[in-house]
Amino acid sequence: MENPFIIKAYHSKELFCDREHELQMMLTNCLNHTDMTLISQRRMGKTGLILRLFDELHDVHPEVATIYIDIFATRSLDDFIKVLAQAAMKTFTPIQTIGEKLMTFIKSLRPQFSYDNITGEPQLTFTYQSQQEREHTLGSLLDFLESQDTHVVIAIDEFQQIREYSKVNMEALLRSRVQHCRNLTFIYCGSKKHLMTDIFANEKRPFYSSTIFVGLNPIDEESYAPFIKRLFAAGNKNISDEAIKFILLESIGHAIIRTDVSDEAMTSAFTEYMNKYNK
Repeated sequence: MENPFIIKAYHSKELFCDREHELQMMLTNCLNHTDMTLISQRRMGKTGLILRLFDELHDVHPEVATIYIDIFATRSLDDFIKVLAQAAMKTFTPIQTIGEKLMTFIKSLRPQFSYDNITGEPQLTFTYQSQQEREHTLGSLLDFLESQDTHVVIAIDEFQQIREYSKVNMEALLRSRVQHCRNLTFIYCGSKKHLMTDIFANEKRPFYSSTIFVGLNPIDEESYAPFIKRLFAAGNKNISDEAIKFILLESIGHAIIRTDVSDEAMTSAFTEYMNKYNK
């Protein structure tokens, strides 16, 4: 059967496990226009939670627009502007009034347009004469989104990457541009706790005390076990409680309280699991 356990990317709320407390808290913060800092170690599901949140907003509050950008691969302010502009174009399509305005605005910046050979999505390249032009372009893009009288939630993943940008104090620049925004809500996500904490909890830094902190811990066994069983049942397969315990201990055991299941029993359970899954 097709593997129901998606590990590469968020798929749908049906294949998303738990995080109900975090989801509702983040949903409330978004609707209250409260910026957030989401910190967790890698592979803990923060990106999936953001996309699950966006799904919820689209279903329950379709008037709220959402933009997601991952800046892990960016190296400069130029890259940041490009990624944000392309994500905005993806959110606001030309068939929408705001999409038409966005295209007109971006064209006023005189970019070079191209299209991705694989996805067909538009690619932008901006040319600047000075650092001031770069900073002005970022400000103009954020001002445009702010002025549309549409609540926009912008999630910036791997936010600590801005520390790597040269020739610009990106923290000060971005903070100065977003602190007065009323229609834009920001979710700053990061996997490097020490850097994210320094950015948002250090009283000497521009973003100090400007957001609500959200942390992610491993999903507990009481929530994960029924989820695993349900997906196995949906594929007409069974899995024992012992096999589930083994899987959870091996994958996130550092946060799961170890039970009295012996190593021999867990090994046997894992063998059972593998045999059943491969049939």
